[in-house]
Amino acid sequence: MFNASPSDADRASLVRHVRRNPKLAGERAESAFITEALERGLIVSRPFGESTSYDTIVDNRALQPERPGSHLWRIQVRSISGRAPYRVTTFHGTAKRPITRADSDFLAVLIVPLRTWYIIPVRAFAPTMGLWLFPQVVNSRGRYEKYRDGWRQLM
Repeated sequence: MFNASPSDADRASLVRHVRRNPKLAGERAESAFITEALERGLIVSRPFGESTSYDTIVDNRALQPERPGSHLWRIQVRSISGRAPYRVTTFHGTAKRPITRADSDFLAVLIVPLRTWYIIPVRAFAPTMGLWLFPQVVNSRGRYEKYRDGWRQLM
């Protein structure tokens, strides 16, 4: 019988390979974000090239076409592999400049081992160089836990 899900050993091997190749990790995270957003009924676009400070644009008009408050959101996508606690960097470019509201509207973070998403408004952390996430802690009172699975903000 065909099993579409990789085994734990296959998944661990892939995680090690992706960690050694940050570009591949970013591409996988962006693909995962696009898939998740589309499954939630959002329209997703990607900018041409790599010169923008965001990875995707999310359009929520398809969910409520008659609503005048629709938005186009600029999303910066990140992923984290490894073990807890999870630290995500919030800078970009060769100059390692902090992400600001002028760059993106939201930071979407995939915690790869847990398959957990955080959708964090940039205004909630900018301008900092990194933030800590604690999805492994039951009843965590971490600063960004309220953004875990925060897809509603984009809808």
